[in-house]
Amino acid sequence: MKEKQAPAGDRLWRAITRPQWLGQTIASLCWVASMLAYGLDSSGDWLQLLAASAWLLSSLASLAATLGNGSGSTEVTTTKSPTGH
Repeated sequence: MKEKQAPAGDRLWRAITRPQWLGQTIASLCWVASMLAYGLDSSGDWLQLLAASAWLLSSLASLAATLGNGSGSTEVTTTKSPTGH
């Protein structure tokens, strides 16, 4: 028997209101905003912007993985890389 999935809107709301995801996303957005507000004057500034952007993209990918697992669960599934790491 197939398990009934929650509507996509409900799954999205549950996923984005998880404290782990919300905190990570807000922190990365604040970091990006602070880098843009204070300017990008050196290569170190650009590296920080890259790191903050990667963090934000990781959070968004986590959300997409959560919604794409089809189970209605808000747990993110991870897999090992082909090298085993």
